[in-house]
Amino acid sequence: MRFIDKLNIPTKLVLSVGGAVLLTKVITVTVLGLRLNESIKAKESSALQSQVRMLVDSIATYDQSLKNSVQLLGRVFASQFPDTFVVDDQTSVAGG
Repeated sequence: MRFIDKLNIPTKLVLSVGGAVLLTKVITVTVLGLRLNESIKAKESSALQSQVRMLVDSIATYDQSLKNSVQLLGRVFASQFPDTFVVDDQTSVAGG
């Protein structure tokens, strides 16, 4: 004879309800865990995208700063010569 057959009806009812409640709690916790996991992944992805945007912006700013510095240095260099000059890789000029 099986164990369940030895139990009376009220005990079987209590065990059945308890099992149903336990199963419901397990399903609820599983669903909440999956939703929480998705939420965390979405937040992490958003944070990473924000950091990437900031990095790209800082690189673009640095690039523009370098271009401005090159133009400024070019103007300073050109101001050292009285006339307009042309850079020609076929001709060499001795400085001194």
